Amino acid sequence: SPLDANRMPGTGTVDIQKLAVTGLSLGGDKAAAAAAVDRAIQACSNAVAERSRVARLKFNLGRSYYAKAALDPEITRMETLVKASKYIQEAADLGYTAAYNSVAQLYQNNDYYEEANGQIKRRSNDRDRTVELLKRGADLGDVLAQYNLGMAYQNGDLGLDVGKSFNEIRADAFQYLSKAAESGFVPAMIE
Repeated sequence: SPLDANRMPGTGTVDIQKLAVTGLSLGGDKAAAAAAVDRAIQACSNAVAERSRVARLKFNLGRSYYAKAALDPEITRMETLVKASKYIQEAADLGYTAAYNSVAQLYQNNDYYEEANGQIKRRSNDRDRTVELLKRGADLGDVLAQYNLGMAYQNGDLGLDVGKSFNEIRADAFQYLSKAAESGFVPAMIE
């Protein structure tokens, strides 16, 4: 990811989610986007097979599966989201900073699935878990978690505005958006 501060120096970046969305857009080439995402999944799968304890590799594999889920037909989408959830969660469990925001997105979008005892269970939108994950990622310096948490305060998403005055909400939003802006994240600068 271009926004992943922990990627290895000198490596190129591909915004895999943007690639998938472009393939879905009007005039986009869905087949070409799906082929590119499949190549990313294969490369990431090979890397994870070689180095199974490297959180960054699991994170990238999970991100690739999440992008594929956007391109998948409904019949296979759940299976792909199970894999995305698994690998992104494993990266977060290993302490990979950028993974916290991605797990939070999965929860917020009702896309988080778990497999236990051969059963697949979809986790419903869990606002408290989403906020917890965003705060953990933001506190560890992930620019996307900082931005998303700041926007959640600003827009009243995730119930973060309950019982707070307008000025308290704005101060909380500013706290996180300013951190993301200091990192050079242009959308945060605009906000």
